[in-house]
Amino acid sequence: MEHLVAMYKAGLTGFAVGLLCAGLAGCQILPKSSKMSGMAQQPRLSAAMVEALESPPPKGLVGLHCSGGIGGCEFAKLNNIVVIHEVTRQPTEEAIHASVVRFEDNSLSSPQGARYFITMRPGHNEVKVRFYPVTPDRAENFALIHDFRADRTYRLNMFRQRNTDASASLLSAATPDPLCVDLLENDKVLRRFCRPFDPATGLGEFLEQRIAAK
Repeated sequence: MEHLVAMYKAGLTGFAVGLLCAGLAGCQILPKSSKMSGMAQQPRLSAAMVEALESPPPKGLVGLHCSGGIGGCEFAKLNNIVVIHEVTRQPTEEAIHASVVRFEDNSLSSPQGARYFITMRPGHNEVKVRFYPVTPDRAENFALIHDFRADRTYRLNMFRQRNTDASASLLSAATPDPLCVDLLENDKVLRRFCRPFDPATGLGEFLEQRIAAK
């Protein structure tokens, strides 16, 4: 029941960082109803839904977790199933009934969206994730198609790729560091996607990078 109590608490407080958000491609400000005023009016999860979210996932499925960002992350869609509602930041009935979403073990100490992970059948799956690298009310969207293998644990982790080149120009030094997302399989980096900042447009797209062999 402690999970249920935690779901009723107020969400994270957003604050003004418009200049930072302007430097992020794909960064979107969520509707007013998804901010603090709307978060306080979230529909409650029923006891049956909470029980389903706390139950162990069926055997034979693949688990996918997410992490990174000031405001955490949340799974928007798994294939054609909407997982976490963009406004309420809670699992949809469709996702719960399809048994594709579960509470994280550390959900009480996690950001709002990162309280959940998804489970899926092995094979090719399309996943869409909302990361919140700046504030909890400004989403950065990421999509992935991957051939997930059975008996593996996966994680999508967002981070900034720091520029360590001491000879970089002043313009390069002032440019925001690229946002990157790693796909980890059993804690090993399997794929990496980064989006460099384009000074001309302020936009960019995630491009897969080659992972150096170790």
